[in-house]
Amino acid sequence: MFTKKRRLTKKEIEEVKDKGSLLGTPFFSLLYFKPKGDGLTLSKFAFVLSKKVSKKAIERNRTKRILAGSVRSLIKEIQEGYLVLFLVKKRAIGENKQVILETIADVFLRIGLLKNEEDNANPD
Repeated sequence: MFTKKRRLTKKEIEEVKDKGSLLGTPFFSLLYFKPKGDGLTLSKFAFVLSKKVSKKAIERNRTKRILAGSVRSLIKEIQEGYLVLFLVKKRAIGENKQVILETIADVFLRIGLLKNEEDNANPD
């Protein structure tokens, strides 16, 4: 679980749904948005798993913990000021932690959310 200042509010979730860009993976769809001139100092995250994904709360909560832990391990490399919403798919239930971490890192790199993206592109 993230600290309260790192979690999206209901209002921010609606804003991301309305204005955000969508990127899909086999495990989740990612909606992300960078507000302009909002003065947002931290990137914020939310994870949505419906009962359609899994009827068992244990599985849904475990999957959320795995996703949150993966994002938390990358937090020092993430650029600030983004609102990120994970819409989790059924395939993510029971998936290996390492596979999910690699998928999240790859997606964050593709959308330019990682700080050291320039370092990876130009290995001078």
